Amino acid sequence: MLKKLFSDTIVYAFIPQLPKLVSFFILPILTKDLTDFDYGISGIIAAYIGGLAALKTLGLEDIFINYYYKHPKLYKKIWAHLFGFLSFYMIFFIIIIAVILFFTLPIPVYKRLLIIVLNTASLLFFSVTNMFGGRYLQLKQKPVPVATISAVSGITVVFLNLLTISYFKLGYLGWFISSFIAALIQFVYYSHIVFFKIKLSPVFKFRYKYIKKYLKISTPLIPNKYGHFLLNSSDRIVMDILKFSVKKLGLYNFGYNLGNYFQIIVSSVGLAIGPFYLQLLKINSKDSFLNAKKITFVVQASVLIMTTLASLWMKQVFDILVSNETLRTSYDIAIIIVMTQNYAPFRFYFTNLVVYNEKTSFLWKITFIGGIINVVLNFIFLKIFGIRVAAVTTFLSLFYITVAGFYFPQYKKIKKTKMYPLLLFFITLVILLLVYLFRDIAVVYKIILSVIIIVFSFIVFIKLKKSKFFNSLQKITNSR
Repeated sequence: MLKKLFSDTIVYAFIPQLPKLVSFFILPILTKDLTDFDYGISGIIAAYIGGLAALKTLGLEDIFINYYYKHPKLYKKIWAHLFGFLSFYMIFFIIIIAVILFFTLPIPVYKRLLIIVLNTASLLFFSVTNMFGGRYLQLKQKPVPVATISAVSGITVVFLNLLTISYFKLGYLGWFISSFIAALIQFVYYSHIVFFKIKLSPVFKFRYKYIKKYLKISTPLIPNKYGHFLLNSSDRIVMDILKFSVKKLGLYNFGYNLGNYFQIIVSSVGLAIGPFYLQLLKINSKDSFLNAKKITFVVQASVLIMTTLASLWMKQVFDILVSNETLRTSYDIAIIIVMTQNYAPFRFYFTNLVVYNEKTSFLWKITFIGGIINVVLNFIFLKIFGIRVAAVTTFLSLFYITVAGFYFPQYKKIKKTKMYPLLLFFITLVILLLVYLFRDIAVVYKIILSVIIIVFSFIVFIKLKKSKFFNSLQKITNSR
């Protein structure tokens, strides 16, 4: 099972994300023609669109996956119904986006209109089909096709970014032109999967009885997703409201985005691990829950090791890859954002459990409140301590979001094994403080620390592999 999980993670993480890794390494070229103002505009757009992302699918994307497992003979009919509803709803969604972007972007009108067209056309014509096609292949545990089309579209983005930004000098416009074409390429592929392989066509004659049923389950997920926006993107909106300059906003956005590159790996683990969780939850035995817990702990330990090493070397990464001297100074922001990824494995376990059991009504209380905490802390401390405090508030708010759910009565009714979220926070906090303290030490000391961490991890893994703990994980493969 671990071999399958590792191989799927490799496929989800590295093959489709190779273009992003390539774009990471061409930063020395791109940052010669990009400024903190460019990153500021990009950050504003990402923040406002992120603010609406919770409404993009009304939470339906999370529940239609369940029907694939719960109703294997009927899921296509359910999907077709949801396909039509989401396609129709997308018209209203893009109108909201267009209005907000038009009245918020501090750029010439013709550039505003171009950005609006590129973003809304992609959502209206491509997004729903791409979503169903990608999820179908994920549920079929066929990561290679998903990885391949992601890699193809991603390589196109890298090439177009070089062309539009470094050759034509279009600045921030280059990102949006490239993204639109990438979505188009994915649509060409996924439309074949959706319309010809699955033979799925959108049904526009809605049966409101069922739509109401689906929305009753999915709508509690909207505040949950909106809480994630308040957590991940609202800091840039708060900076905009507090009249921070676009350049300062861009400096924060650059550091945040580079730190968030680590999310590529962690999110890919989540995609790979999802089907295993769902299969174990379907078995619904004491052993299956114990195996789910073991998987979570193994993944958690791996992520802690990777984030520690990445954060320790962040200054050197920025020195090598970032040509703009001003943008280089944001490496400390990236360190904090990288360390926030340590909360993800516990959230994978928690989210899969409550969504599978359709106990979603309380999720908004977790993420929305966590998001509000982030916004309030930003309004209080940004003016006092500057842009870097926003990364700290993100770290603290993510602590609340990750830990709080484990103490709600709705979760306690369906839990079958004990987790230790507070211990996770304590370990992560200690590591963050140590890494931040050592962020500027000499390279030779960083090499020594890195070798110690790697050797220790290797020894633990070898012992774990020989233990009953590891052997019991292998039984998951036989239960599939």
